[in-house]
Amino acid sequence: RALAAVRRAHPDVKVTFTEAEPPESLAALRGGDCDLAVAFSYDGTDLGRGEDLEGFVVHPLLTEEVGIALPKGHRLAEEERVDLSDLSEEEWIAGCPRCRGHLLQISHDAGFAPRVAFETEDYVAVQGFVAAGLGVALIPDIIREATANDDVVVRPLNPPTRRHIHVVTTEDLQRVPAVQAAVTALVDAAAR
Repeated sequence: RALAAVRRAHPDVKVTFTEAEPPESLAALRGGDCDLAVAFSYDGTDLGRGEDLEGFVVHPLLTEEVGIALPKGHRLAEEERVDLSDLSEEEWIAGCPRCRGHLLQISHDAGFAPRVAFETEDYVAVQGFVAAGLGVALIPDIIREATANDDVVVRPLNPPTRRHIHVVTTEDLQRVPAVQAAVTALVDAAAR
């Protein structure tokens, strides 16, 4: 919605989208290869994962809960909240490097090391693996809503964990009307 709004408001501006992990997207922004980045972090981690954020302007977009995706018939599928420690014997499906790092950190905090059986950044595939009973996976709310699978149940975790999404640009680029329009459109879309 945000990109479509920018294109409508500024038809002469070229709007493109490239997917990259937060460290790479921030490096592209710093290098002048893009005008803004939509990046995420998890509770307890920083947006740049150690990268210097000086010179960047960060606008929070949204914070969402990360739940646990379970096969429909899983022994914990009917629980109101699932204790992460109750999943210590499960096989896991892990996502991108940052998502995998989050899984490793919260599992460590819960007293176990997850056995990662599958890795993919494709959340439709993640839910397909979960539905087939091949493992369990962490899944953010916005992804769950966009890729729902009737054979997957998503439950909140105990303790809860959250993902934070931000739009990042530079001080100079923020003064460019089209960039400011894109930031505003993203903030407005996230508010909805």
